Amino acid sequence: MLVLVLDALRWECRGERRRLDPDRLLVRSGETAVVAGGSTADADTFTEVLLGRAPLPGGHIRLADAVIPLDVRREIALVPAGGGLFPYLSVRENIVCGRRGITGAAVRDAAARFRLNGHLDRRPGDLGHEERVRVALARATCATAIRVLVVEDRAGEVPCHRAVDTARRELPDLPVVVVTDDPTQVVTLRASQWEIVDAA
Repeated sequence: MLVLVLDALRWECRGERRRLDPDRLLVRSGETAVVAGGSTADADTFTEVLLGRAPLPGGHIRLADAVIPLDVRREIALVPAGGGLFPYLSVRENIVCGRRGITGAAVRDAAARFRLNGHLDRRPGDLGHEERVRVALARATCATAIRVLVVEDRAGEVPCHRAVDTARRELPDLPVVVVTDDPTQVVTLRASQWEIVDAA
């Protein structure tokens, strides 16, 4: 079982110190945690910290009792708000997008896992919402050694419920962290809740 622990994290957003409340986030395989920011900037910066794209001056990100160093944060997969698909690319090209050295076999495996085999040459606009969600999840998780899934939820976008439900069903071994700037969108998720607050 995988266990993600965010322990006493401290980071900056627009020159102000931030932390989680409660101060320790723990989410296991098959579970979902919701982290709510008071603004889009708070939510975006927290996601960047998790992915290793923004500094983390305090605290630790742990997985299975080991600190995850920056160079291994690629094991944390991201589904952007709204899925982040490129409308002018095919499903196959969307899955491959941003993945260096991904093989055709890996794309086929991801497509099979998310029941997309008949859709690889179609574009996202030709698909229903549920199918687009499956494409976004396939792209996020087709790399090897994915051990955590981060799902963005943003005001004005389609709420993340379908992505979370599909991830729970298709990826039961992964801890899932939803990062939102609108906690009212995710109140019906079966998930533990954390808030981004001022650390001063």
